[in-house]
Amino acid sequence: MDKGHNKIAILYGSYHMPDLGRRLREEFDLIPSGVEWLTAWFISQRKANNLTIMALLIISPVLLLDLCWWKLFIRIAVNCGSKVLR
Repeated sequence: MDKGHNKIAILYGSYHMPDLGRRLREEFDLIPSGVEWLTAWFISQRKANNLTIMALLIISPVLLLDLCWWKLFIRIAVNCGSKVLR
């Protein structure tokens, strides 16, 4: 601001938006002046116990089965809907 700049941008957690940098440069004429990475979260690892492993072994196939069921349900619904609209 001391050098006559009248725009400032501070980005937090924007790494999941890959086009954000380009859009800020093109749409707002912003120029990056620096990058500083800060650790927002530090999560310590715990050893997996038998209960955790057993839960993963049970829940993973259940979720996969649920996904397959939803795909089938949506396919049938779209098929029936397209027949009704004909």
